[in-house]
Amino acid sequence: MENPSLFKSIIITGAILYVFCPAGPLFAKDKWVDPADAGISATMHKQAEEYRNTGLEYQRTGDLDMAVSLYQKALAVDPGYGIVYNDLG
Repeated sequence: MENPSLFKSIIITGAILYVFCPAGPLFAKDKWVDPADAGISATMHKQAEEYRNTGLEYQRTGDLDMAVSLYQKALAVDPGYGIVYNDLG
């Protein structure tokens, strides 16, 4: 490592955040929502999953425009499908 003081600073910052800013309880509240509870039918959610999976394949092949288009279609069908927001970046 070329800059040990930078490494040490990163480790110390991480330790401070871990001790003083526990995020576990915050994330525990953000649980997966059943599509039926969100007013989304199982068929609609399945369609959104298919759009996402196809989008992932296009992303792997490098066709990012098509992947983004499919992710947007998935969100149009099921706006609560959170992982797709992550896929979009």
